Amino acid sequence: MSMPPKVLLLDLSRQIGGASSRVLGLLSQYPEGAAILGALTDSPVYLEARSRGLPVVGLGQHKADPRLFRQLVRACREHKIALIDSHNIQSQFWAHWACRYCNIPHISTLNSWYADEYRGGWRGRLYATLAKTLRPKGPLIAVSESIRQSLIRESVDTERVHLIPNAIAPADAVSLSRRQLAERHRLNPDQPWLVMVARLEHAKRADRFIEILNALPECQGILIGDGHLQPALTQQAQHTSASLLMTGALSHSETQAWMAAADILVLTSDTEGTPLVLLEGAALAKPMVATAVGGIPELFDDGHHARIVAPDTAALVEALKPMLAAPEQAAEMGLAARQRVHQRFNPQQQIAQTLSAYRAALEHPQ
Repeated sequence: MSMPPKVLLLDLSRQIGGASSRVLGLLSQYPEGAAILGALTDSPVYLEARSRGLPVVGLGQHKADPRLFRQLVRACREHKIALIDSHNIQSQFWAHWACRYCNIPHISTLNSWYADEYRGGWRGRLYATLAKTLRPKGPLIAVSESIRQSLIRESVDTERVHLIPNAIAPADAVSLSRRQLAERHRLNPDQPWLVMVARLEHAKRADRFIEILNALPECQGILIGDGHLQPALTQQAQHTSASLLMTGALSHSETQAWMAAADILVLTSDTEGTPLVLLEGAALAKPMVATAVGGIPELFDDGHHARIVAPDTAALVEALKPMLAAPEQAAEMGLAARQRVHQRFNPQQQIAQTLSAYRAALEHPQ
């Protein structure tokens, strides 16, 4: 087998979301010594990589700092990088210029579709324009069929698009039990717990989660994540009867403990790629309710592996009610979901497909 190309996985985000989780997963599975993460110094993904003992280089404190270009070029030269794989729009911008300067290939992984994620907003229009303008001329990686189809509608040759869904390894042992979490946060362990993990941005629609809790007062909600909507969501929860704990951003191990303790995992998004949080939930065999948007319907069959319903509060509530009333049946869906992800979304397959895309990028003339 030929040696894998030395790759720099570039993630300049300030919050851990699906793209960061994918990068960390790739980094942990990629052949040792052949990949390194480039991130903002002391960002959550940088700190998480260091805590796991994964190779990471800090490139600066701010994604708009022009000195980042010099740091990125230096990292490519010092680590003998053969190509850069960028994972969000800021990363795509800097990778475009660094790869041109260093004369190495740039491949971009599309974890979301900006026109959908920031629907109707100036940021969505700006990001979509930048993503199209700076799009590498060679292979691209789409994490879901819906993103692949969006690229094809923009006249990208189908042979350029490598469809490589997210993957998940078997779940590790959790660090805290449900009772320990309940004692620490003064929650009732006998109350049904609904857990949602998401960035607190418009596309994730955490406001729907609060509406669900208001409609199901018997449930305790736990919302994990941070973002610029946190103050507005806190205020919304205060004006309802919803029982909600907002934890802010947590480490991966803490998040896994909450997910393992949940009765049901909920995802209320308006748009998604292939959300890793659902794959992680399935690996834990948790019952799940999610919206039928983006790549989610590609992951699970509604009613067999999870409930996949319209992006509407009423539909989500109606899906949750029978699962709360019959937890044994809900648990059966969780077990079916675990079997599915182990069969179809395993890390070894993802790495093999990713290496194929990288080698195609190296063969494409720059």
